[in-house]
Amino acid sequence: EPSTQQTLGRLEAYPTYCPSLIAAALSAARQGNFACRRGVYVGVKGPNYETRAEYRAFRRCGDVVGMSTIPEVLAARSLGMRVLGLSTVTNVANPDAPQVVTSDEVVEVAVAFWGAPISRPDDADRAVKAAIAMHEAGEEFRRTVPEGVPPIGKTRAGLHFGEAIVGNFGGEGRIQYTALGDSMNTAARLESANKQTKSSVMVSDEVVKRTSLDIFRPMGEVVLRGRATPIAIFEPVPDMPDEERKQLSALSTKAIKGDAAALQELRAESEKRPDDKSLGNLVYRLTNQETGGYFVLD
Repeated sequence: EPSTQQTLGRLEAYPTYCPSLIAAALSAARQGNFACRRGVYVGVKGPNYETRAEYRAFRRCGDVVGMSTIPEVLAARSLGMRVLGLSTVTNVANPDAPQVVTSDEVVEVAVAFWGAPISRPDDADRAVKAAIAMHEAGEEFRRTVPEGVPPIGKTRAGLHFGEAIVGNFGGEGRIQYTALGDSMNTAARLESANKQTKSSVMVSDEVVKRTSLDIFRPMGEVVLRGRATPIAIFEPVPDMPDEERKQLSALSTKAIKGDAAALQELRAESEKRPDDKSLGNLVYRLTNQETGGYFVLD
């Protein structure tokens, strides 16, 4: 087992970040027409966020600041892995106009909304199609990453319809056009719920009511994290044959309404489809739900 000194010496002999992976990433960014720039990453130990003095110092030597990337990269390079570092800027560090930053704001990377500033009759359809496309693009990227790249997490999405306050928010250090409100929070919690429901895209009944797409199957009622009342959720399954989806949806609807025989039949169907993790999770939730016909998510 090499010592720390030996490991560091071996790391210094090679580029920390793989030049060919950097070139591939920049090429993909150009083809996809989105911003991607090279820069200097300043690593800090955390877990606290930086002070105003640290902001000023880091601005002289780097472009972005983070915590976990450096130890992860060092561990990967010590094992001989090729490494590509990608940083998404989630908040601007301005020591002269400091703002309170929470971990929720940092992890809230991607938010999209329809209906503002322009509303269209098919906004619900567009939102559902975009969520499915985003997930499929993420899966394609996971399948085609170069050899040696660590496993990449799954892209998930949550959709909800409701009222929101839309406009330019922020101050001198950060202004963005966005939407705020309970509907946005519900969508975020639906996205997070995918992990527990073993799904990839989850939408509320409010979305299903407003879309012309016939690709959904009912997934029961749940109480989302931080909420008190249950919400009916649905999963889009565009690749499932129409007849199979309708059959399972009819069976699931009966089971959700408390039909014990339908639940047993649904369990049997789930056992025939071991790869359908979200269907199996629905059976689990219906078997262990609260009195009143809903399941409380963590």
